[in-house]
Amino acid sequence: MNKYSNKKGITLIELIIVIPISIIVLILSFSLYSFTNKVYSRSISESYNQQDVRFVADYIMKELRNAKVISKDPIVVNPQVNYFSLSLVGQQLVKMSYVGEGTTISKIGAKITSLSFLPCDDYGMLRFNVSDTTNGINYNSNFEFMLENSIGTVKIIPLSESSHTIIYYTKY
Repeated sequence: MNKYSNKKGITLIELIIVIPISIIVLILSFSLYSFTNKVYSRSISESYNQQDVRFVADYIMKELRNAKVISKDPIVVNPQVNYFSLSLVGQQLVKMSYVGEGTTISKIGAKITSLSFLPCDDYGMLRFNVSDTTNGINYNSNFEFMLENSIGTVKIIPLSESSHTIIYYTKY
């Protein structure tokens, strides 16, 4: 009977095989963790961009849905009547209220990188584009909606073939 045959433990060959396999498993698990973390961060950034664009679009639609006159030119809007404008200043939507002799500036909360009002038709439809490129992730969306007072009562001064970054309007 061999005196070494009853000893239990791992041999050098077993150790040489197990260490590289465990290192490979650790590297793969850290790579998977890193990949899922990047995907999660990207999806969070995309959702914030989408949220900002939707917020601005909803605000614009709410403001312009009941407009009486919409134009790219402030001269067309009657200066005797209170009128408003929407534009992009920096990375924020800005609403300017021209009431009497005074002007009030309201900054709308969300950050966006691009706003353009597109040429519209004569059927009471208004189109605009909003995009956000924060954190290197682009979210761009076109919106089109019908003005509620569009049947003969709203006066849309046709926007030219190019897009505009500011729009003037009056309300009922």
